[in-house]
Amino acid sequence: MDFIHYYKVLTPDEEYDNVIVLDDESLITVKHKGDMLAQIQESFMLYQSVIFNVYNLQKCVMLYANDTVELTDSCPTEIQDTTIVINTLIANIFSSAKTLTDKMQTIIKKYCNDKSFLQEITDVYESSYSYRLAQGLRNMCQHGFCVVSKCNERYGLDLYQLRYVKDFTVNGSFKETLDDLIEKFSMYSCAPKYSLSALISEYTTDVIGLYLHFLENIRPSIEELDLQLKCFMAQNPELLKHNNPGLSGALLIKDNTSLHIVPAKESLLKTIDFYIKDVEKQLSLFKLAEAAVESELAKI
Repeated sequence: MDFIHYYKVLTPDEEYDNVIVLDDESLITVKHKGDMLAQIQESFMLYQSVIFNVYNLQKCVMLYANDTVELTDSCPTEIQDTTIVINTLIANIFSSAKTLTDKMQTIIKKYCNDKSFLQEITDVYESSYSYRLAQGLRNMCQHGFCVVSKCNERYGLDLYQLRYVKDFTVNGSFKETLDDLIEKFSMYSCAPKYSLSALISEYTTDVIGLYLHFLENIRPSIEELDLQLKCFMAQNPELLKHNNPGLSGALLIKDNTSLHIVPAKESLLKTIDFYIKDVEKQLSLFKLAEAAVESELAKI
């Protein structure tokens, strides 16, 4: 769907008709809500980046439950080092998912009175080994480390290597998570290797589930904005008319050097519901994939 709200930087030679100048509190409120919508649109783009990175991994790599890996014919032939390919693709997932999570937190803190969603993120972090591992591994990737290693033709997360890696300080909850997992593996006399397929399926499902709940949490604020804009435009229908046909039906708000363009005739709530429907569809697919991975792991 098209953007509901976006900015345009004005140049000295540009002129627009029926532009509202922010000079009273009611218009500032409309702009504030418009800013929130721009942030939500950016969050949906970040969500799509996560989905793209996951599907790109699936397109380029066949990742089996026993952590054997095969490059597919869709993988670029310029790079045939499986270790490099898998680390690159997974780092992209970690990075985009973390950026999405940060964006959700920023929006909730800035625009919502109900901050309960922030506790939900904390709850997922504390309850999911895969989520905590992915957060820590993302930091390692950011510092130039390849977190996936190869041993006996299998690719996985060697927890001992990660815990005592050189030139990187493993601390905080990441250290505690690694120590806890290493101890659990030792209790069963198993090598401390965490399933790569389990990590990816569980972490991405967690993140997409959080994003769905984020949209549901933010929806009441969007509904309120929808009503505000409808009331405002019902009282000021002339503000939707412009000489530029490309701006027809848009509300133009100017502050300093920026022009805020809000297509006021579109239903803001309809857009959020479109987002929710899309995320629900993807989440159901990711949950099925997670269940399939768990089933395969149980056979090993």
